[in-house]
Amino acid sequence: MHLIRRLAGWGRVLWQVLRPMTTLLVLLHAALAWALFTTPGGLADAAAGSTPVPVPELGRVLAALGTVAAWYAHAVAVNDLSDVEVDRINLTTEEQRRGRPLVNSSASPRRLWWLVAALSVVQLGLAWLVAGWLVPVAAVMVVLNGVYSLPPCRLSARGAVAQVCLPLGYVVHPSVVALALATGDDGVAPPGGVVVPGLVMAGLAVLFCGRLFGKDIRDEVGDRATGKRTFLVRHGLLVTLRVCGVVVLAGVLLSGTALSVWLARPSPALGVAAAACAVAVPWGLRSLWRAAGLDRRLLWTGFVGRVATGWLFCCLLLVIARTQRMADWQAELLAGLGLVVFGFGCLRFLEELSVAVDGPTSPADQGPHAGGGEGDQRGDGQVVGPARAEQLGDRGDHGDR
Repeated sequence: MHLIRRLAGWGRVLWQVLRPMTTLLVLLHAALAWALFTTPGGLADAAAGSTPVPVPELGRVLAALGTVAAWYAHAVAVNDLSDVEVDRINLTTEEQRRGRPLVNSSASPRRLWWLVAALSVVQLGLAWLVAGWLVPVAAVMVVLNGVYSLPPCRLSARGAVAQVCLPLGYVVHPSVVALALATGDDGVAPPGGVVVPGLVMAGLAVLFCGRLFGKDIRDEVGDRATGKRTFLVRHGLLVTLRVCGVVVLAGVLLSGTALSVWLARPSPALGVAAAACAVAVPWGLRSLWRAAGLDRRLLWTGFVGRVATGWLFCCLLLVIARTQRMADWQAELLAGLGLVVFGFGCLRFLEELSVAVDGPTSPADQGPHAGGGEGDQRGDGQVVGPARAEQLGDRGDHGDR
């Protein structure tokens, strides 16, 4: 029984650092990249004819999924060790602390370090099962997690560097794992090529970089109190939201253009999705800027994140339809239905916003956001944080990295 309890304790900690919803988002990037690499697109499709793409062995597929998941769990565990003081300030309720093993006392720092070591080894081992050349890539990603979260480098506290680095793990790394799954150790170019699929994934990395500018809104008070100089702390909310909007829409433009080339045809569903992003993202960010209280700000952050995820899902459905050689109208119908589903998801955020309780609305509460960055605080020199809020899945939380 004692052994069972210990194993259950380790399992609980592992589940917390996996954060399943975000892990699923990272795995979606891997799935999209694999479909792009293994399915001939554009002119290559005519040359390929109806030649089926070999399906990799189940063991290699599971190893690829495990490599990506192990990287993410490793990244979260290292970051939790680094940001424990920030989390203790920002996460004040039991609900908010549920996914933080150090803050909710479900794990000691020693246990979490052991988990970090185990995940490092597991990631390298799984990468080797996918392809030998993937092992040094996995090693680089392990090092990147340490450089990102731990001193002396601690890139997470160096402004926009954090937003640039994180897509390497969330988008680029899953894409490289997918490429390794598609090519193995042979080094032969995949059926779908590398350039155009790479441009699609590069656009999605840019989009993800943009949405990450909103990830520090919930943690601003703790970041200021502990001297963590994030982009938001350095430049203020208005500049952060402007950069967020520009980068997100640039990612939509790049990935949408590349995907249209890969499809070798214009896609009405993709056009509708791009137009929806062009309208919904600026509107959501403007509403976020005008919102009072952290609860409403997090809801608007989640709304923008849901719109961005809807774009990713639309791209994935169009690519899946091509892998199945569906007719163009069937592919557009499938993507259109996916957009409708995500549209209802966005409506859920708007419904919650209609009943959300506003936080403090005085100028004092607006202090850190009213103008620029670090020097634009209240007249008395104090920074007053916004109201407490419940942490809800897709409301800008990408592992608090």
